[in-house]
Amino acid sequence: MRNKVLITGVGGPAGKSALAYFKGNGVSVIGTDVREVEVVPDTFHLVPMAADPAFVAALLGIIRDERPSLFVPTSCRRSLAS
Repeated sequence: MRNKVLITGVGGPAGKSALAYFKGNGVSVIGTDVREVEVVPDTFHLVPMAADPAFVAALLGIIRDERPSLFVPTSCRRSLAS
């Protein structure tokens, strides 16, 4: 089974760097962001802002369905603003 990593905020600077690192090392990347992104992970999920009460449920659903072996949370301040 190929290792999978879940990266939140995959469209931001830290998320893009993590995506490049893991893909460059042959790891399957599941990415999430609050908007469509230019960089393309192996699987992408659009999620609510981190401050949105629905965010946790969306993230847990992705984890349940995708079964990543590693979770790398990245985000920018504006996604945490309420």
